[in-house]
Amino acid sequence: MTAQNIQDDLSAPDTLELRAKLFRGLSDPSRLTILDALVSDERNVQEIVGHTGLGQPNVSNHLRCLLECGLVSRRSKG
Repeated sequence: MTAQNIQDDLSAPDTLELRAKLFRGLSDPSRLTILDALVSDERNVQEIVGHTGLGQPNVSNHLRCLLECGLVSRRSKG
C-alpha cells in the first residue's frame, strides 16, 4: 500500500467520521478519568463512580459517549 493510498483511506468520509468520534471521546477530562479506571479491569458503574469520584448520572452519560465512540463495550451480568 502506498502513502497516497493510506492518505486517501484516512481522508474517506466514513473514516473521518470515525476519527471525529474517537477524538470526541478523548476530549473530556472526565472521560479520560473513566478510561483510566477501566484500563486495568472491567468495572461496573458504581465501581467507576467510587474510583473517579464523579456522580453516577455523570458517569453514565460519559459511558454512553464512550460506547458510541467505540472506546468501551458493555455486557450484562446477572
